[in-house]
Amino acid sequence: MTIRIATYNVHGMRDSVPALGRVMTAARADVLCVQEAPRFGRWRAGRAALAAAAGLAVAGEGRRRR
Repeated sequence: MTIRIATYNVHGMRDSVPALGRVMTAARADVLCVQEAPRFGRWRAGRAALAAAAGLAVAGEGRRRR
């Protein structure tokens, strides 16, 4: 069995969500770790929109450990 894991830096989602979704879909990863996701404002809604645009599901809360 092969599992494809990738990371992608979305730079705070300053780019188009549909464009980010296309790139993430093209990676064809089984697990995709997103770097620099938004942390302020309505970040949960943005995260959900990005996952939907990429045809993925959110698996983590993204909470920081202190």
